[in-house]
Amino acid sequence: MKTCRIMEGVSVETASREEYLRRGRRLEYFTIAYNSLKGVCSIVAGLIAGSVSLVGFGLDSMIEVASGAALSRAFRAIARVADWTLPPELPRWRLGLVDHIRQSRISKAS
Repeated sequence: MKTCRIMEGVSVETASREEYLRRGRRLEYFTIAYNSLKGVCSIVAGLIAGSVSLVGFGLDSMIEVASGAALSRAFRAIARVADWTLPPELPRWRLGLVDHIRQSRISKAS
């Protein structure tokens, strides 16, 4: 961990990029496990009780699990990137898009 001085006499420890990614992955794994358990319990209880609401709540939890899995995959992809800089071709692409939008607006206004 690095120490960051925010004002005279006050410093705060900051984590590295890898530490933040590790924390994020751990939190996401916990969220996936919790939502899976909550979803299964809700669906089983809803089927036993004949409650459509509980079954729907369980299915909603399964959607949250899918979302968490997608986020977990994104964390893995981010961890593979050596630095947080944009690729050099991206700014040129964005400028080309902006020019295209400007030209289409000018032609529509005429």
